[in-house]
Amino acid sequence: MTQALAPTAGIAVSSAALARRAWPIWQQQAVSPSRRVAPRQLLTEPIQAMFSLPNADVHFFIYPPEPDWLYPMLDTLLQFSRLPDNWDTYGGAASTTEAVSTALDAISRLLRDDSVPPVPVPTSEGGVQFEWYRGPGDELEIRIGPNGEISVFRFNERAGELTEPENVTIDNLQSLVAPLIGRL
Repeated sequence: MTQALAPTAGIAVSSAALARRAWPIWQQQAVSPSRRVAPRQLLTEPIQAMFSLPNADVHFFIYPPEPDWLYPMLDTLLQFSRLPDNWDTYGGAASTTEAVSTALDAISRLLRDDSVPPVPVPTSEGGVQFEWYRGPGDELEIRIGPNGEISVFRFNERAGELTEPENVTIDNLQSLVAPLIGRL
C-alpha cells in the first residue's frame, strides 16, 4: 500500500509505517516495534519507516521536527487495529487497515507540529473517529469508516451552528475542516 501525502505536520505517508529512534510504549507491550526502512544521510532528511498493521504495512516519511502528538497517535491506532472481536460487548470489530491508513493520512494533513491532537476513538464497525472538544456544546468529529469513507460533524451550541459537509474526501478534508479546527 503506497500513497503520497503532503506534509502538513512534517509527515508524508507512503504506505503504513513510521519510525522513531525508539518506541518504548510498543516495546513494553511486546508488540513488534517499527523499523527504519532506510538510513538518513543528513539530519534534515526525512526519516523513512514502516508501521505494521495486521494486514498491511504503511510507510511514512517524517520530516523534522517530529510532532509531539505523532507517536502517541500511532500507538493508539495500532492498538485499535489489534482489538479483539466483540471488544465493546456489542460485536465490535478491530479498526480495519483501510480505516487506520486513511486516519493516518487525514491526521497528517490536518495537524501541524504544534497542533492539539484529537481524542482518537475506535468505532464498533471497524473505523476510527477523531474528536475535538473545547467545552460543553462545542465539538468537532471526523469519522473514518471501515472502508475509508470520511464524514465530518461540527456542533457549536453557543453559536447555534451545526455543520455536516457531504462528499468529504481525503483531498478536500483539509479545506473543509481547517477553519473548524482553528476555532477549537
